[in-house]
Amino acid sequence: MKLNLKTLTNKINSLKFDTINLDKLNEFIWPFLTANTNKTLVLVVSNNTQIDSLAKQIEYINPKAKILKFPAWDCQAYDMTNPSLDIQALRVNAIKSLEQNTKDKFIIITTNRALITKTINTADLLADITLEKDKEFSRDELTNKLLEHGFKRVENVYQSLEFAFRGDILDVMPNGSEHGYRIEFFDDEVESIHLLDIKSQRRTQEVKQAVISQENELLLNDTTVDTFTSKYLKLFPEGITDTIFAEIKQKKFVNNRFHFLSLFYNNKLKSLFEYLPEKFAILYYDNLDSNLENFYSELELSYNARSQFLADFES
Repeated sequence: MKLNLKTLTNKINSLKFDTINLDKLNEFIWPFLTANTNKTLVLVVSNNTQIDSLAKQIEYINPKAKILKFPAWDCQAYDMTNPSLDIQALRVNAIKSLEQNTKDKFIIITTNRALITKTINTADLLADITLEKDKEFSRDELTNKLLEHGFKRVENVYQSLEFAFRGDILDVMPNGSEHGYRIEFFDDEVESIHLLDIKSQRRTQEVKQAVISQENELLLNDTTVDTFTSKYLKLFPEGITDTIFAEIKQKKFVNNRFHFLSLFYNNKLKSLFEYLPEKFAILYYDNLDSNLENFYSELELSYNARSQFLADFES
């Protein structure tokens, strides 16, 4: 079945659940958390702030609950901003967990906007970079893989998606992680791996392995840029002179590049519905119909405003 905005909305509306207020969480959700069922639960709230609040309440009720957060992008459609790295990490982690652990029962907390906004197809996620103590890994190959994964080479690592080589020492900060890694080499052999405290720039606990995964929805590498340029010119044959086309071709981090997400991949984007197991139940905590209508209205207003801006700019 083709899943577009209308289909997704109808799918939600066909599930006849009453609206439930957040303050009734304990008395209503408790049976679902403790019942002997194989159903995954999808809890739909109004905004990203409520996701965190609800997750804390569920963790208090059921500490063993497997909670996945799937927030909406923290930027407006057609805006000149991109979703934050933290938001992307949560979204990618959710779809990977659902695909890799099909027998687990999850509690997925999302928003109405996130539910109908498509994300990356897991088929387009790059393979993990795994480094192990006492094993060899070419530093040149490692550098190329980190760049391919969207990392930026810097002198000192202070934030996500940065790495720094200083002699035989590599500092790297994966996206979506609470800590970085400090990896010491002897030639191409990994001598030691420690967790890295970014604030103090000091290494902490020693570990045997460092796994660096793709935790963002869009990478600018040779493959994605080539796909973008090809698809963009098919849609806009005269677009070779467009600023966004030229900047992305040079792998520059254009502010609104995420709104062209589907042009960067050959595989079709997927909605959260397409990662859910066969058995799941949706519960929502606000007026879903009116929230979706408001979202569609905002999309139209944003589109018209951006169109008018471009028309005025060109004139």
